[in-house]
Amino acid sequence: MKKEYILFLLVLVLIVLNLIILYKINEKEDILSDDFLKWAELLKEKGFSSYSTEGYKRILFGKDLSKEMKSKISYLLAESYYASSNFEEAYSYYLLSKILSNDKEMIKEIDKKLVSSLELSGRSKMASKELDKATSLTRKEGKVLAKIGQEDITEEEVLARIDELPEPLKKLYSSKEGFKNFLKSYIASILIERAARRANLQETEDFKKRQKEVEKDVLKNMYLEKELKDKIKIDEKEAREYFDKNKDIYKDKNYDEVKESIYQRLYQEKQNKLVQELIQRLFEAENVKIFEN
Repeated sequence: MKKEYILFLLVLVLIVLNLIILYKINEKEDILSDDFLKWAELLKEKGFSSYSTEGYKRILFGKDLSKEMKSKISYLLAESYYASSNFEEAYSYYLLSKILSNDKEMIKEIDKKLVSSLELSGRSKMASKELDKATSLTRKEGKVLAKIGQEDITEEEVLARIDELPEPLKKLYSSKEGFKNFLKSYIASILIERAARRANLQETEDFKKRQKEVEKDVLKNMYLEKELKDKIKIDEKEAREYFDKNKDIYKDKNYDEVKESIYQRLYQEKQNKLVQELIQRLFEAENVKIFEN
């Protein structure tokens, strides 16, 4: 009995020792992975993106990691390829990261990068489809005038855009031909914006810098709209008179063909004059002095 007890203790000690050794090995491997991660991040910080990818790959394929950790490493690897403009490789590792991830917020971010990688690698059509899949589009009510992928362009939203315009331009786009021209222009602006978003330009530092400038421009434009509201009027008679006086500019074209451009020209001329008068008043009110060099 005593002999069996001693044998049992010996086996138990061996099992414990084995567990300690395994723990130490795993701990050492974790330290090694952390070291490679630090190495890769330092290389990336210093601008050596191609070398940092080797560090990430060594971690990703060098040992068994949890799915979530593999997802994070795949994402870092994709970011490294993205930074060096290797968008095809970036796409492949973003995709791997998405497959391995269970983090909903992370997946949303990866979806943006997948679309961006496709767009920047010249695959706009694929990027558009990917964006449609990643974005939940709410169905719009009203008469559908056009479709962009799965997105409806309704009469209601186009009319709402026209309603935001100054009065003379509203009148111009109220005709059948004018409305058709505005619709094409509106669709073109949406397509350009979608292409920019697929390229993920809204996440760049340059965009954030310009956004601040745009805010200033919006404020200035809002002020001008408030000050110039209802002060610019163009009627049919004035537009026809302009056409008759400038037939040499329009040559063989008839009035209806150039009506839209005449309205825009007259509107711009009157707007410029009023803006200059407003600026002069502001100069005087603020007692502005400009010194000669």
